[in-house]
Amino acid sequence: MKYYMLIPLLSYLIQRGRCLFCKRPISKFYFLNELFHLLLMASILWSGALPSNLESILIFLVIASLYAQFLIDLRHLALSLFFSGKILILGLILNGYFGLFTDIASSLMGAFAGYASLYLINKIYFLIRKREGIGGGDFILLASIGALLGFQLLSIVVLIASLIALLIYFLGREHYTNKVPFGSGLALSAILIAAIKLSVMY
Repeated sequence: MKYYMLIPLLSYLIQRGRCLFCKRPISKFYFLNELFHLLLMASILWSGALPSNLESILIFLVIASLYAQFLIDLRHLALSLFFSGKILILGLILNGYFGLFTDIASSLMGAFAGYASLYLINKIYFLIRKREGIGGGDFILLASIGALLGFQLLSIVVLIASLIALLIYFLGREHYTNKVPFGSGLALSAILIAAIKLSVMY
């Protein structure tokens, strides 16, 4: 393995979009994904929107994790517990230490309310239809979003997420076979609301 193969973007350009060993083309998605993260980090740091570089880095990690959840659910109808856990912990740090989006009490209540609300809805649905209606990964993702944004915004998050998820479903109905990528909707909804809040605050 050559050293430049570990450098994002540069390795793709040097290898002209092909594997160095088998010469097969590498999907442009990987290049665009790395470019997105570079531009995201640069825009957060260079905009000076947040008071400290540490807050900027934490916000980058949160948005990158939500973006990853959006893609994972979009492509595989599954969610990562690792990314949800990371968002939850970072949300508690950002609000508990920096008070970025809300206070720590609202953050903790948001985590509890996010999980409990979808859990109860799913239980009621199961009693009526005798099958699961919402995946357990969605419970944890909404809990992490509640920890990030506070319980006050959960209803707005869910409303926007439902509209986004339905739009994605109708645009790609053949791929989803009667399953709605609600996790993708939650992740994108949280990114939009967090971005709006930050733009208003700073």
